[in-house]
Amino acid sequence: MPKSSRPEYAEQSAVVAWWRLQYPHRARLLIANLNGAKLAPVAGRAFAHLPEAVRRGIAWKRLEEQGAVKGAADLFLSIPSGDYAGLYIEMKTERGKQSPEQAEFEKAVIEQGYGYCVPKGAKAAIDCIISYLENGTY
Repeated sequence: MPKSSRPEYAEQSAVVAWWRLQYPHRARLLIANLNGAKLAPVAGRAFAHLPEAVRRGIAWKRLEEQGAVKGAADLFLSIPSGDYAGLYIEMKTERGKQSPEQAEFEKAVIEQGYGYCVPKGAKAAIDCIISYLENGTY
């Protein structure tokens, strides 16, 4: 497992590495939402006088205009199974909790026929994926 000062990052990276090794022919079907990526502030002369927090806000607004959604799950498995059209995975650490935006996203995707799990760690995520693929449950 990759070492990181961000434990959720390390857990998610372990899940992706496992997926790519276990299912190389389906490697592209587990994708990450990059909402958690470090957002660089917008650059350029027109923005140079603004505080970094404001420039980061502008950068996020631009991402939202391109389809970024607050609360979107960390991973999406684009394989139908059982009664579900695909599976969203919101990675958490042992102490992690869903944000209100994440809970809203969960409700919205479940209403549309997708699965959604909130595993606490890589092992729980892998178990969720295996159950989903083998049984259509999670």
